[in-house]
Amino acid sequence: VDADSDIKSPPSRYACDLKGILKQSQNNTLSFVDYPSIYPMPDEASRSNLSSAGVTSVRSTTSRYNNRRAIGGVKKTRMIVFITGGACYSELRAAQEIMDKGGQEIILGSNRFISPTEFINDLGSI
Repeated sequence: VDADSDIKSPPSRYACDLKGILKQSQNNTLSFVDYPSIYPMPDEASRSNLSSAGVTSVRSTTSRYNNRRAIGGVKKTRMIVFITGGACYSELRAAQEIMDKGGQEIILGSNRFISPTEFINDLGSI
Protein backbone atom coordinates (compact mmCIF):
# COMPACT_ATOMS: atom_id res chain seq x y z
CA VAL A 1 0.00 0.00 0.00
CA ASP A 2 1.47 3.30 -1.09
CA ALA A 3 -0.59 5.53 1.18
CA ASP A 4 2.53 7.61 1.85
CA SER A 5 0.89 9.80 4.48
CA ASP A 6 2.68 12.78 6.02
CA ILE A 7 1.43 11.71 9.43
CA LYS A 8 3.91 9.46 11.20
CA SER A 9 2.08 6.68 12.96
CA PRO A 10 2.56 3.10 14.11
CA PRO A 11 2.66 0.45 11.37
CA SER A 12 -0.58 -1.05 12.67
CA ARG A 13 -2.57 1.96 11.48
CA TYR A 14 -4.82 1.36 8.48
CA ALA A 15 -3.53 2.92 5.27
CA CYS A 16 -6.14 3.15 2.52
CA ASP A 17 -5.33 2.30 -1.08
CA LEU A 18 -7.24 5.30 -2.41
CA LYS A 19 -4.41 7.79 -1.83
CA GLY A 20 -2.02 5.80 -4.02
CA ILE A 21 -4.66 5.46 -6.72
CA LEU A 22 -5.40 9.21 -6.66
CA LYS A 23 -1.67 10.04 -6.89
CA GLN A 24 -1.25 7.69 -9.85
CA SER A 25 -4.20 9.32 -11.56
CA GLN A 26 -2.76 12.80 -11.06
CA ASN A 27 0.62 11.69 -12.40
CA ASN A 28 -1.04 9.98 -15.41
CA THR A 29 0.44 6.62 -14.38
CA LEU A 30 -2.82 4.91 -13.42
CA SER A 31 -3.31 1.65 -15.29
CA PHE A 32 -6.16 1.78 -17.81
CA VAL A 33 -6.25 -2.02 -17.64
CA ASP A 34 -6.93 -2.06 -13.89
CA TYR A 35 -9.08 1.09 -13.91
CA PRO A 36 -10.81 1.35 -17.30
CA SER A 37 -12.69 4.44 -18.38
CA ILE A 38 -16.33 4.43 -19.35
CA TYR A 39 -15.47 6.90 -22.11
CA PRO A 40 -13.01 6.35 -24.96
CA MET A 41 -9.64 7.65 -23.88
CA PRO A 42 -7.46 9.80 -26.15
CA ASP A 43 -4.40 8.17 -27.69
CA GLU A 44 -0.95 8.61 -26.13
CA ALA A 45 0.01 11.54 -28.37
CA SER A 46 -2.98 13.67 -27.41
CA ARG A 47 -3.51 12.49 -23.83
CA SER A 48 -1.99 15.68 -22.40
CA ASN A 49 -4.33 17.82 -24.52
CA LEU A 50 -7.84 16.60 -23.72
CA SER A 51 -9.50 19.46 -25.58
CA SER A 52 -8.32 17.89 -28.85
CA ALA A 53 -10.30 14.78 -27.88
CA GLY A 54 -13.46 16.86 -27.46
CA VAL A 55 -13.25 17.04 -23.65
CA THR A 56 -13.95 20.61 -22.56
CA SER A 57 -15.54 22.44 -19.67
CA VAL A 58 -19.23 23.24 -19.84
CA ARG A 59 -18.68 26.35 -17.75
CA SER A 60 -17.98 29.63 -19.44
CA THR A 61 -14.73 31.44 -18.83
CA THR A 62 -16.66 34.14 -16.98
CA SER A 63 -17.95 31.78 -14.30
CA ARG A 64 -16.95 32.76 -10.78
CA TYR A 65 -16.27 29.07 -10.06
CA ASN A 66 -13.91 28.75 -13.01
CA ASN A 67 -11.46 31.31 -11.57
CA ARG A 68 -11.13 29.50 -8.23
CA ARG A 69 -9.41 26.57 -9.85
CA ALA A 70 -6.61 28.59 -11.43
CA ILE A 71 -3.43 28.80 -9.38
CA GLY A 72 -0.49 30.63 -10.86
CA GLY A 73 -2.33 30.92 -14.15
CA VAL A 74 -2.63 27.13 -14.47
CA LYS A 75 -6.14 25.70 -14.37
CA LYS A 76 -6.64 22.58 -12.33
CA THR A 77 -8.97 19.77 -13.20
CA ARG A 78 -11.54 18.08 -11.02
CA MET A 79 -11.66 14.40 -10.28
CA ILE A 80 -14.95 12.79 -9.30
CA VAL A 81 -14.55 9.56 -7.32
CA PHE A 82 -17.56 7.48 -6.29
CA ILE A 83 -17.07 4.48 -4.01
CA THR A 84 -19.88 1.96 -4.00
CA GLY A 85 -20.48 -0.03 -0.85
CA GLY A 86 -19.33 2.72 1.47
CA ALA A 87 -16.35 4.97 2.06
CA CYS A 88 -14.52 5.48 5.33
CA TYR A 89 -13.10 8.62 6.88
CA SER A 90 -9.50 7.67 6.00
CA GLU A 91 -10.47 7.81 2.33
CA LEU A 92 -11.89 11.30 2.85
CA ARG A 93 -8.66 12.26 4.59
CA ALA A 94 -6.56 10.90 1.70
CA ALA A 95 -8.46 13.03 -0.81
CA GLN A 96 -8.13 16.10 1.43
CA GLU A 97 -4.36 15.57 1.85
CA ILE A 98 -3.87 15.51 -1.91
CA MET A 99 -5.91 18.70 -2.35
CA ASP A 100 -4.02 20.40 0.51
CA LYS A 101 -0.71 19.72 -1.27
CA GLY A 102 -1.93 21.61 -4.31
CA GLY A 103 -3.32 18.66 -6.20
CA GLN A 104 -6.46 18.72 -8.24
CA GLU A 105 -9.88 19.12 -6.67
CA ILE A 106 -11.34 15.76 -5.70
CA ILE A 107 -15.07 15.28 -5.24
CA LEU A 108 -15.56 12.09 -3.24
CA GLY A 109 -18.95 10.45 -3.06
CA SER A 110 -20.36 7.19 -1.84
CA ASN A 111 -23.68 5.52 -1.20
CA ARG A 112 -22.76 5.75 2.50
CA PHE A 113 -19.94 6.90 4.74
CA ILE A 114 -18.97 4.36 7.36
CA SER A 115 -17.78 5.27 10.84
CA PRO A 116 -15.50 2.84 12.71
CA THR A 117 -18.43 1.80 14.95
CA GLU A 118 -20.63 1.06 11.94
CA PHE A 119 -17.82 -0.98 10.39
CA ILE A 120 -17.49 -3.15 13.50
CA ASN A 121 -21.27 -3.59 13.66
CA ASP A 122 -21.32 -4.60 9.97
CA LEU A 123 -18.59 -7.18 10.64
CA GLY A 124 -20.63 -8.61 13.52
CA SER A 125 -23.65 -9.07 11.30
CA ILE A 126 -21.80 -11.22 8.75
